[in-house]
Amino acid sequence: MTGTENDSLQTSFFMDDFSLQVTTPPPPVAPDASITAPSTAFQGARGLTASVPDQPAATYTWTLSGDGGVTSGAGTHAITFDAGRMPNPTLDVIVTTELGSSRGSHLIRILRPPNQ
Repeated sequence: MTGTENDSLQTSFFMDDFSLQVTTPPPPVAPDASITAPSTAFQGARGLTASVPDQPAATYTWTLSGDGGVTSGAGTHAITFDAGRMPNPTLDVIVTTELGSSRGSHLIRILRPPNQ
């Protein structure tokens, strides 16, 4: 095979200031079960509220130890509850999403009403 200078193939490739940035999505995060609720309440207090962050497609299971109870909102991210008369009840929630379940717990210190 013979060739001439014109028959040769030359390829040139130049890159100036080229950068490639690859971003991966953050890892999945477990549901947030951090409870916002009062830390103290008077014995027998009614209509107290508690909540966790609202999360898409989540289910919420609330329980309250002692003799108080959830009065509305069970199964949602925000509830209304009565404190009862037992000392120091604990408000618990389990938040479940497709990423798993998380448990939150919140102690409520029960105070005696004034003049009792």
